[in-house]
Amino acid sequence: MICEDVKAALTEGDFCEEADSGATVATHCMYPSFDPVHVSVVKIGEGYEVSDAGGAVNAAWLHGRSNIAKILSKECARFGIEHNNGVALVRIDNKDWLRSAILAVANASASAAALAIEHATNASEAELNEKIFETLSLIIDKNKVERDRAYTGASGKDWKYNFIVKVNDRTLLINSVTPYHTSINSKYVAFSDLPANDSYISRIAVHERQLNTVEVALMQQVCTLMPIGTLDKGLRKLVG
Repeated sequence: MICEDVKAALTEGDFCEEADSGATVATHCMYPSFDPVHVSVVKIGEGYEVSDAGGAVNAAWLHGRSNIAKILSKECARFGIEHNNGVALVRIDNKDWLRSAILAVANASASAAALAIEHATNASEAELNEKIFETLSLIIDKNKVERDRAYTGASGKDWKYNFIVKVNDRTLLINSVTPYHTSINSKYVAFSDLPANDSYISRIAVHERQLNTVEVALMQQVCTLMPIGTLDKGLRKLVG
């Protein structure tokens, strides 16, 4: 009975759409945008060519990362498939290998896109953090600014914040945030675990690149959003 439920869950949403050039298979693997990885299957003689049709590159490009060749090559090698000019692919001799080929391509493509976007997120946040620190240093004694330190949330779990500043009777918890899913999600979770009614804690997310409407609405549920250009004014208001 349990196995029947599991099988039903695993096949739910699966589809294979056929066209003149081959077929497209939706998989359960996900890109960082939560879009499913689609795999192309083309018949060549008695065998098949299975590829992501450039899906990893496209997913990374949508998040501002244009060159993921090295990452894609590494992930393709890890899953035992080829990387050919931005496409993850594998050629197989017969249909007995189709399932393995589809899974290998989908996993390599999803992993490469996730790693590329993670690298882009880290690079963007590192650059923004230096700008935040410069602004903080103009207003607050550098000795009172702690970088990349943990703060215990309401759940008892420690969360890392880019900056923790204790000034007067207030604690400022400051994170940089960029328009990437990994950045939005991680910063949202960290802020959401803070005590809801503690008026001595200021929760601040600083951004430089424009966030979309959904991202803004989400972050504003748990913190105050400040563009880097207005951080100076906002901090002076908080610390007096």
